[in-house]
Amino acid sequence: MIPAWRVTADAVDVTAAVAAGLLSLTVTDKPGLDSDELTLAIADPTGSLTLPRRGVILRVALGWQGSPLIDKGRYRVDEVRHAGPPDRIEIKARAADLTGGLRAHRDASYDETTLGAVLQSVAARHGLAPAIADSLAALPIPHLDQATESDAHLVTRLAQQVDAIGTIKDGRLVFTPRGAGVTAEGATLPAVTVARTDTASHAFGIQDREGETTGVRAVWRDHDAAEDRAELAGASGTVTTLRRVYPSQAEAAAAARAALTDIARGQRDLRLSLAFGRPEIIAGQPLAVTGFRPEIDAVAWVVGCVT
Repeated sequence: MIPAWRVTADAVDVTAAVAAGLLSLTVTDKPGLDSDELTLAIADPTGSLTLPRRGVILRVALGWQGSPLIDKGRYRVDEVRHAGPPDRIEIKARAADLTGGLRAHRDASYDETTLGAVLQSVAARHGLAPAIADSLAALPIPHLDQATESDAHLVTRLAQQVDAIGTIKDGRLVFTPRGAGVTAEGATLPAVTVARTDTASHAFGIQDREGETTGVRAVWRDHDAAEDRAELAGASGTVTTLRRVYPSQAEAAAAARAALTDIARGQRDLRLSLAFGRPEIIAGQPLAVTGFRPEIDAVAWVVGCVT
């Protein structure tokens, strides 16, 4: 199998111009609003290549000769280096949709609204199309403060509270249940299967990060009674209490459930190195594995980071 790829710079195909000197091309797809990354290393033995300016938009597609290439998104160049010997150009770029105003701190307050309405406001501020799962959009938000907090951080915080993934892809703010295997439009995200014979190596681990946690407690403020109350997800015993005090019972209950699910999910991890890359695999995709130990094959995995 022979790798195939395509790179455009500000919509101009530059594949042929850099093909002879390409040393490496790496795309890292991360979950949520962790910025996806693109790195390129290009040999420049004669010094004839032009250094790209920062801000150039690169679009990358990857695959294998004889098969359609798979689009891996748009990236904005934010770092260029020339190093040697041997002389080479190193380019680093980050997801084009995650720059600028999304990371600027701002102050806002939301009252008697829904999660969907808050996310639609964020999307509108940045010219994004909202793509929010129906099961999440209707969740009530009695009160929400955004104090010296970026919209990117706000989306991440809201996702953590309801065990969801919030990300931005190709001009859309996408918000879906974590591990649900569906897109924001309700379409099924195809599960990917990896057999042990497809891998070059693997590493599986089990760890207890919270001392056999049996439950998670979230505290909320009952303003009518002028006292704090608590919601418990799981069972009493070894209970982890979340630091934040939530403004409503519903938000506290959702946060406790999400935290308990996250603790259970984090107790197992699996790293796979494939013999041949599969560019169709993306972060957040359901993953099934076969041919490993029974306790590995039995887990309903969700793809985390893909490189």
